[in-house]
Amino acid sequence: MHFKKNLPETVARNRDFWIGEASGMVLAKIEIEGDSVLDMWVDALSPQVISDPDTMFQRYVRNFKAREFLLDDAIPTARPSFGSSAYGAFFGADVQFGATGAYARPILPDIRGFTELRYDFTTGWLKRQIDTARYFAEQARGLCGVSIVETMDNLNLAENLVGSRIYLDLVDRPREILEFFDFALDFNTRLIKAQREHHDRHAGGYFDIHEIWVPGDTIWLSIDAWNLVSPEVFRRYALHHIQTSINSFGTAWLHMHNQGLHLLEDVMRLKNLVGIGILDDPTEPRCFPRLRKIQETTGGMPLQINCTRQELEKGLQEGSLPRNVMYWVDKGVRTVEEANLIMKRVLEY
Repeated sequence: MHFKKNLPETVARNRDFWIGEASGMVLAKIEIEGDSVLDMWVDALSPQVISDPDTMFQRYVRNFKAREFLLDDAIPTARPSFGSSAYGAFFGADVQFGATGAYARPILPDIRGFTELRYDFTTGWLKRQIDTARYFAEQARGLCGVSIVETMDNLNLAENLVGSRIYLDLVDRPREILEFFDFALDFNTRLIKAQREHHDRHAGGYFDIHEIWVPGDTIWLSIDAWNLVSPEVFRRYALHHIQTSINSFGTAWLHMHNQGLHLLEDVMRLKNLVGIGILDDPTEPRCFPRLRKIQETTGGMPLQINCTRQELEKGLQEGSLPRNVMYWVDKGVRTVEEANLIMKRVLEY
């Protein structure tokens, strides 16, 4: 792979880490200031870029060139996404463009209207999504990884289609909510499979949105929309459909935010998770200072957690860095050369 010079070693470390064969590992995904993954995602979703697959793909290439000789545990992976808030477009919603992608206006006054929804993989925005996924897969061969787009399942998709009043529907229309979740599960399963028709497996797995390698048919799942509910509501409405989605593909890698840590104990009820990524939101207490407490809940589950260069280096020096974690170093590293010196210490830890 042109943009990942040590791909075999990186995939091998990801494999050992995410399938749990080598407990106690420490991995690192290291950002270079000015060329961060989050900035790359935003840039690729800007209004002047999103309308053209080639222009979007070249924004990823520009970032990958800047870290071509980076020897960390991340794998440069292009994501053919129109934005997490664009899913309503697949069902005919009006779309407007903002700084972080396409936004579909809510198309339903409440969840009861979902039975009238129709989608067609051969027309409109849904065809455009599959065509873009195909184009990215073709362009990425030999250069970088390519991933499926972020899944919008159960409550995530409901929020896209209804808007914030969906949280009232959880109280007022629980039966219709659960029926919609069946619909959402079927749609997302079809969408994932339609994209993966164009993706090449690598070493028996796939490259994932958060620039990791995951085994088998592992899918990326999110519980973002559940951040605003209680654990009781999450248990009652979410767990069954999330587990069913996991069962459809065998395993899953779960994305959540520190805003949703009150749900972590119940997340651990899910079977066949290969790992959990907990992304820091700036308005919430960061995960790194609470990592050992988090691990009391997650046990031996492999985690991806944000940290700074200073935090990582201090832990490496003191021998105090909690293991079984991929550290996403998002601040403090200025050059690829600096990152590779840090990575050398990670490999020795």
